[in-house]
Amino acid sequence: MKLSSKFCLFLVPVLLTVALIWLPIGVYQLPQVEEWQVFSIFQSDAPVFWVNGVNFAAHRLRPLFLFMDAVAYSTPVPYLSMHALLAIALIVKGTAMGYIAYWLTRDQLISVIAAIVLIVHPADTMQMGFRSLVIIWPVALSVTAIALLLASTEVASYTKRMTLAVAAAGLTLIAGLMYEAALTMAVAPLILLFAKHGTRMFGLLASLWRQAAIWSAAIAANLIYIVVETSSGSAYQGALLAGAPPISDIPKYLVGTGLYRALLQGWYDGLSMFFANVGFVPYLLGAAAIGAWFFSRYRAAVPADRLPAKLGVRAMAAGIVLAALGYAPFLISTPHIYISQRTYLFASIGGAIFALGVLVLVKRSVVALAALTGLLVVSGIGSQWEQLAHYSELSGRQRMYLSGILAVAADAGQRPNQTLLITDKSGALSNTWMLRGENLAAALSYLYGKPIRAAACSGPGELYSSFSTDSYGTPGQCAATDKGWDIGKGAPNALEIPRANILQLIVDPDGSVTRPDGAIAPPDETQTKRAQAILGCFPCTYTPRETVTASYRFDFGKWWSLDAVPWGGGWADAAWIIPPAKPTSYSWMIAPTSNLFFRLNPTSSDYLVQVRIIGSISKQAKDTFAVAINGQNVGYTWLTPEILSGTVKSSVLSSGLNELRLEARPEKQFSVSNQIDWVTIAPAN
Repeated sequence: MKLSSKFCLFLVPVLLTVALIWLPIGVYQLPQVEEWQVFSIFQSDAPVFWVNGVNFAAHRLRPLFLFMDAVAYSTPVPYLSMHALLAIALIVKGTAMGYIAYWLTRDQLISVIAAIVLIVHPADTMQMGFRSLVIIWPVALSVTAIALLLASTEVASYTKRMTLAVAAAGLTLIAGLMYEAALTMAVAPLILLFAKHGTRMFGLLASLWRQAAIWSAAIAANLIYIVVETSSGSAYQGALLAGAPPISDIPKYLVGTGLYRALLQGWYDGLSMFFANVGFVPYLLGAAAIGAWFFSRYRAAVPADRLPAKLGVRAMAAGIVLAALGYAPFLISTPHIYISQRTYLFASIGGAIFALGVLVLVKRSVVALAALTGLLVVSGIGSQWEQLAHYSELSGRQRMYLSGILAVAADAGQRPNQTLLITDKSGALSNTWMLRGENLAAALSYLYGKPIRAAACSGPGELYSSFSTDSYGTPGQCAATDKGWDIGKGAPNALEIPRANILQLIVDPDGSVTRPDGAIAPPDETQTKRAQAILGCFPCTYTPRETVTASYRFDFGKWWSLDAVPWGGGWADAAWIIPPAKPTSYSWMIAPTSNLFFRLNPTSSDYLVQVRIIGSISKQAKDTFAVAINGQNVGYTWLTPEILSGTVKSSVLSSGLNELRLEARPEKQFSVSNQIDWVTIAPAN
């Protein structure tokens, strides 16, 4: 079989898998966090295809870091281009993994499954978010480079061998210049040679010295570039070292968190995500029919009894090593250990090879192979569906805010030194995933096509939506004065804005935007067309994923690192307790009063209100804890040291929007009080 035919062998199932991910959800995701800042800077200057000491200097060790963002920005509809680039990256890495698996096993069926497994590998929860574009492409290029180098070991023609080796080296160099963690895959070809040949590999190395030299030259060039750039000043990576865990803890985090997630816990998480999205099951039934066809269509070039168990064992061992290498760069940063976003994209390569080894071991039983394949696909697809739906939901809320602001204040930025001051009663604008800090001004600047100054004051505590915080992570407060507004008082980088320079808007609890001065300034045709290209709609409406029922439950994330953004203020960004089978999310109360808005269709029975507090800054913070719904205090008792419970009459609740308020008064030296895990409000009967 020709080399091109071997790659094409996997293209159809890979294309169908990628299509299946998008089919139930669609192309609704937008840029969300740093992408707004990147696009805003591109707009004011030019797209940055090569980072240097002038533009985005902190990322100069990865000069091609923003290449894909720049490509998307340069197209007429960037957010659609980001969807396309993400899909193409998945197709590229899946096809390449299929070839690697075929190179190892010569088994078409197992190789197709391995290709799909890498596409849907559930360990990393940022794969389907646009934030991953700057990393998912280096992953795809790395896998392709490995595949091409391995292919060069089997072609007879010297010219073809060298061409493949040069192409592989070029791709691995590009991957490393996009994201330096790609360098961890430098030894992957050697590890995979061992997986295939065992100790016989050492007898083959002498004949492969030319390919090895070309590959090593690309790695050396990347390392030299990093050394030279590092000597010219500090970089983003240096800042991460300040938060490194003790060296003695690294083995624990590598095995107990990294490998545990990459090889096992991610699949458990994916299954729970799948069963939480039963509405998507009809799509999977169609996929199952296609899968049955694959089982009958793709033959095993090597009979099951000739796939030695030791090949499966070596592949599993290779997968463990590659997963460890892919995760290792993030062990230098404690915050990265506590998230599953971006940290497992390279480790998933090892995870897929590990799964391939298991597939080889169970190949002798068709039933076992089918069952394991079904389990992997269901779990993986469930994870990708939940991720894409989650990020699309966040984008829907961002659309609502951005569209609402433009709809009433198209005249923003027309006066010199004008600041758009947003009183955010919904509280959500204080969250990183909902335009916190400079992301709001960046998104508005990109949307308006000109620089916009913006500041948001959120929630009942009037907290400044900013990344400048005190030592507890609490931002400063906003307060009106005789002369204007003090913004961020009590935290670094506070502002004083004269009243004459303020254009004030109000975001109501339901997310709608109003203008107190009544001088509504709708956008003109040019602004409307620009908004439609950027947001995909204008005006934009928002429909929550969750349906309104007789009960309400909120926690700050059901699945690791897929943070839920509260409708309410006075909350820190979600944090996570790891690494159990199901990591726990929680949020600090960072204001004397934190609130949550929720919609309800109440019944006539009394309601049970429960809150779980998993930690407090002091005894006083817990002792002064109070609960109120729609202004009615809720008395409570402690069911356990962590869970409190109280009742409220159904007459207190409204059909529609309601407000839950949680209060605490810790000592004055503390700006945080209690760690809230979840709240539930449900009929007592």
